[in-house]
Amino acid sequence: MKKFLLLMLSLFILLFLISCSEEEQTEERFRFAGEIDKIIVTGKGVKHDLATRTIDKEVEINIIREAMKNAGVFLGKRTNEGFLFELEIIFKDDSRQFVDLWYYPSTETGLFYTDKIYYSMNDSGVPELIELFESFQ
Repeated sequence: MKKFLLLMLSLFILLFLISCSEEEQTEERFRFAGEIDKIIVTGKGVKHDLATRTIDKEVEINIIREAMKNAGVFLGKRTNEGFLFELEIIFKDDSRQFVDLWYYPSTETGLFYTDKIYYSMNDSGVPELIELFESFQ
């Protein structure tokens, strides 16, 4: 009887630990806070001379959304370089989210920072994002 209770307790603890780890994994993915209405892009750092631009076309919003949605937490080394762009994402309910963004054309990779977390952009969406942002010249 004691062995059975010990086995049941062990299974319960194991199931509890598995469920906790699954919750952590979903929390480590970036999700937008709502439906995007428009995005205001401001050049920073080496891009500081670019004029602020408002993106409200669905095609351009989708390019940014695809590069950022479900992005994973970035755990690699970061440099001290400043971010290239500040994004002010304005949602349909008028709430706002601010995002600092970096990208690297030579490796077609990108990072962003929001809510005190660094995220690595989706590799498949970064080339289009770079093309869009480089067209702001």
